[in-house]
Amino acid sequence: MRAWCIICALGIAVVSYLPVLPSVLICLPILLLAIVCARRPQVKYITPFMLGVFWGVAYGYVTESTWLPSEYEGQNLLVTGVVTGLPTISEKGVRFDFLIDTIKPLSLSKHSKSSWSTEQFNSLALQKIVLSWFDQFQLEPGDAWQFEVRLKRPRGQVNPHGFDYQAWLMRNGIDATGYVRTSAFNQELAKTSLHFDVVVSRLRYQMKQRLEGLLADRPERSLIQALVVGDKQGISQERWQLLRDTGIIHLVVISGLHVGLMATLSYLLVRVALPFFPAAIRYFSAQQYAAFAAIAAAFSYALFAGFALPTQRAFIMVAVAMLGQLLTRTIPLDSGFCIALVLVMLLDPLACHSHGFWLSFMAVFVLIYGLTHRIKIRGSSRWFNMDWLRAQWLVFIALIPPLMYLVYGFSLLSPVANMIAIPLVSLLVVPLALLGVAVSIFNDIVAEFLLHMAESIMHFLLQLLEEIQVVFANHAIDSTWSINAEISLVAVITACLGGLLLLAPRGIPVRWCGIFLFAPLLLPNNQVIPHGEFKLTVLDVGQGLAVVIESASHVLVYDTGPSYGPNSDAGDRVVMPYLSGRGIHVIDMLIVSHGDDDHAGGVDSIVSGAKPRKIMSGEPARLKEDYPTVSIADCHQRYDWQWDGITFEFLGIDNKSYKTANDQSCVLRISNAKFTVLLPGDIGKQVERDLLRLGIAKLGANVVLAPHHGSKSSSSWRFIQAISPDTVIYSSGYNNSFNHPNANVMQRYQRQGAKSYNTAETGAVTVYSQFEGKVGVVVGQRDIDNRYWYRI
Repeated sequence: MRAWCIICALGIAVVSYLPVLPSVLICLPILLLAIVCARRPQVKYITPFMLGVFWGVAYGYVTESTWLPSEYEGQNLLVTGVVTGLPTISEKGVRFDFLIDTIKPLSLSKHSKSSWSTEQFNSLALQKIVLSWFDQFQLEPGDAWQFEVRLKRPRGQVNPHGFDYQAWLMRNGIDATGYVRTSAFNQELAKTSLHFDVVVSRLRYQMKQRLEGLLADRPERSLIQALVVGDKQGISQERWQLLRDTGIIHLVVISGLHVGLMATLSYLLVRVALPFFPAAIRYFSAQQYAAFAAIAAAFSYALFAGFALPTQRAFIMVAVAMLGQLLTRTIPLDSGFCIALVLVMLLDPLACHSHGFWLSFMAVFVLIYGLTHRIKIRGSSRWFNMDWLRAQWLVFIALIPPLMYLVYGFSLLSPVANMIAIPLVSLLVVPLALLGVAVSIFNDIVAEFLLHMAESIMHFLLQLLEEIQVVFANHAIDSTWSINAEISLVAVITACLGGLLLLAPRGIPVRWCGIFLFAPLLLPNNQVIPHGEFKLTVLDVGQGLAVVIESASHVLVYDTGPSYGPNSDAGDRVVMPYLSGRGIHVIDMLIVSHGDDDHAGGVDSIVSGAKPRKIMSGEPARLKEDYPTVSIADCHQRYDWQWDGITFEFLGIDNKSYKTANDQSCVLRISNAKFTVLLPGDIGKQVERDLLRLGIAKLGANVVLAPHHGSKSSSSWRFIQAISPDTVIYSSGYNNSFNHPNANVMQRYQRQGAKSYNTAETGAVTVYSQFEGKVGVVVGQRDIDNRYWYRI
């Protein structure tokens, strides 16, 4: 059974790493092969593998069948349906999930097929979409609406070391994303929905409203809301940073730990209470009642947290653990582990692309490995033998390698912080908060008292962690230890084996040698950039720009991408993960070409996270309004410098007559003896004409970043001829409302003979001045990652 579960899960995982889904015609032969092999003992293990492959392929095709067809993108559509989930509100508007009832066309563009009919639209299989409604700030789950919308297929940014949003959309059943247009067709409907998701969302929303009322302006209200209903939108960036630095971020979101805790408490309470009700035990055993209570508690808590994928995973693990007691059979822990693994993969065939999947299952495996079938050491201290303390050290040691590989570091504060935080949060804050919400149905005074106690404990904990951080800082200890460069998967596996050896039973000889197997983690795996060469990465930030330039010993960031919401921007979500993945903790220079949000929206995250040694901008006065204490130099004065044999030069035109922010952009030229890249920001044709006066020798480049994302207001023919690029890169958002890059602009670059890359289509674009002996290598991240859902 264990082997079958593991091999079946492996088959599902293999499909998720394929660049293209196999033809649907191959599904039936795969199923027949699985049946044939099941009858032959010699090849019986082919059966679970093939069943897993069949399931993974079927999942891919079924999911694709519900997506919005590409020919419907950009059309004005009329949809009716119901708001579900908890809407996210920002200063830009509201973003929400919408369950589709009907969909039909309002108008078709000149590029669309005139043969489309309303019946064809109604036959679409769209079930759930994500919408943004600008200038609207109040929606509640269960509200029925009719909207005029424009949609696009599920699409996400693809970056090195970045979060795969497209896979997340696919895993969460999102069939399209889009926005609500300003229209007379938009109207609220009287219809109510009894859809299960909507009913649960309404209950969660009401619970959230109760918490907001009872906790009022308490400082940690948002954290209590996150623990009770899974609503994290109110947590500030400063709080997130503290939680990351101390390694307790898993405690303030509804995680497997909390679901398991609720199950355990429910189990124990029923076991304690049952002796007082002897009549109940006549029909079922006390263990069966307790097991059922544990499953019910885990399911309820996961449900009111939105039944997100991590909580689904935790519920499955609890249910499997309790299954043996319900059936009055003994299920070994390792068998239960394997059953939970395959059930999670069946439920979510892309689960193996989630960091949480690996970390949670590895943590459970380590606990099973380290805490079962062990004899306590006679004479050792009682403190050391406490299971919860031993569990902390087991998980801390064993998860060092995967944490370094997946999130490029771990917190040195983590074991200390977790030993303090786990008892406080799990045994006090969460039970008090849940009890307070339950009591609020009957008595607000008692409920407020319980919730205030939970919030006060949480506030005390965070203040204590801040004090511990200060102690670390005063002793010159960096609380977050990160690797210096990317590490190989081989090094991680070797270190994991070392961790298992260290945690092995006492009878295993030379256990201490396991420490040496951690050594490969310290060896850099990334390609060292030679002196005189550079690497430039145009990150995929949507409709905006962020570029990282690396030489042998220096790093420069040109622009920081847009802001995405009140507590989210490209600097935090895209640029910083890339820098962390590259082992970069401090950058030498930050250039903000100008102050518009699509280029400067992530400045705050970069300034606080990467601590740039120097900042330059085309609009320094505009940036100083937000950062009055930071020194920001003007890039318009002619200025050049050299790093590691690379020449950086601002083609400065200090012309105060430019009226737009775009025309104030810094124009940066990067070159070595063989290769040149030009970064012109968002300049328009007027600045291009002024730059032409510098002469072709100053403008010539092998690679150019298309000015203003390929807008028709830039990239004049004379300017393109002067640059004479081999490659042009457009940094734009997928199906953006500005129609960037403009078709005429693209034709001009094609006429010049330049090969084009668009981050909306290729993901992040990496340019090497020289790579493996080749000059001017350019690659797109979607080709590197090569997942099948990028192709469907």
